[in-house]
Amino acid sequence: MPFFRFPKKRNQAHRKSALRWQSHEVQITRKTMKSIRLRVRDNGELALSCPHGITDHEIIRFLDARSGWVEQQLQRVMAANHSKAEQNNARQVSLWGKAFCIEVRPAIKTPFEIDQQNATIFIRTPIQHQQEIALLHQKIWRGALQKYMEQALPRWQDKMGVHTKFSGIRNMKTKWGSCNVTRHRIWLNVQLAQYPRSCAEMVLVHELVHLLEASHNKRFYQLMDHFLPDWRHADQILKTQVMSV
Repeated sequence: MPFFRFPKKRNQAHRKSALRWQSHEVQITRKTMKSIRLRVRDNGELALSCPHGITDHEIIRFLDARSGWVEQQLQRVMAANHSKAEQNNARQVSLWGKAFCIEVRPAIKTPFEIDQQNATIFIRTPIQHQQEIALLHQKIWRGALQKYMEQALPRWQDKMGVHTKFSGIRNMKTKWGSCNVTRHRIWLNVQLAQYPRSCAEMVLVHELVHLLEASHNKRFYQLMDHFLPDWRHADQILKTQVMSV
């Protein structure tokens, strides 16, 4: 994007710096060249190259004159990145902390099949829309978490000396699990199946401990340490994650 032109000078070393313009940080490279060039990178970062003699004040004037173009390019980048994210979600899903490829195989008899050895999930028909992708992920996670619960829940109940009258799986926006102490009912968030099994185990034990101690008091954490000494590692993993809506 030409703007100013300057007489030819001998080559000088590149000088890199940054300045704040509006709400953006602009990465600047001053080097031997005849014009100012501005581009918006795929990550939304503004990168500007200019001759050595250009001042920060002149750069600000240049950016101000092209603010409309910058906004258009940022919107384009955001739309492209959103489209890429949707395409990636349609091609893979995280299951027990591992990325599984999604491939179409019309011959399968069930809505999807999981090939653990090759980290691949086969589906019968292609999916494109975000709602279809989210629904597929939910079905995969629910099936995996249900299978885990069938094996883990009886084992932990016996070990801890507690008993649930009901256990279920549902999509939750703000909690990884919940326990109704009075009714002896526990729920686990379906999204737990995205992360290592240790995370689902930590939440399961957490909710079962509530049947022994309803409050998050000193005794509660002593019981957590007793039954699952390394629970804090899984807890830290989940604290860094954002739940899907």
